[in-house]
Amino acid sequence: MKSVIAIAGLLWLVGCASTYSLPTNSPSATMTLDLRSESKGTTMQGYRVFAYQDMNCTPSPLGSLIESKQFTGAVEKIGPIRVVAVSPLTFAVLYGESRMAQNRQCSFTASFLPRASESYGVQFAVADGALACGMKITDGAGQEVSFESPSSSCAETFAGRVKNGGTGVLNWTFR
Repeated sequence: MKSVIAIAGLLWLVGCASTYSLPTNSPSATMTLDLRSESKGTTMQGYRVFAYQDMNCTPSPLGSLIESKQFTGAVEKIGPIRVVAVSPLTFAVLYGESRMAQNRQCSFTASFLPRASESYGVQFAVADGALACGMKITDGAGQEVSFESPSSSCAETFAGRVKNGGTGVLNWTFR
């Protein structure tokens, strides 16, 4: 059983997604993520940010893993990250935490149209012991940017795809 837990933890840390990368001269914007979790009593916390081609969760031809940050604290920043502009950017933030005999993951997917050379801020917050999460996007002037979201998040949790802003839970049984 210990080997199963070690393998699951290693897969979470390493992952197997291709790295998101824009062609050198393509129109781009930047995105900085402000990540927050109010969870207490965890043994590990981390974030992964994924890119998709559309809200049907089609893998992005530019790669799927935008960024990953593990062993995080309550407040983390990622970026600025160069992202596609002038066409919709669909991305998901997946938060994961480990507790004694339980792992929780919460994910949220958003899609918006970045303008070339604009800077965007993404505020992602995890609440209620990682049982809920949400997102807000602002432009460089601090104005809220409207976005669309699918009913289920594109980033798969331990329980598969869950309601956008919802959680997948994996309980471990020791014998």
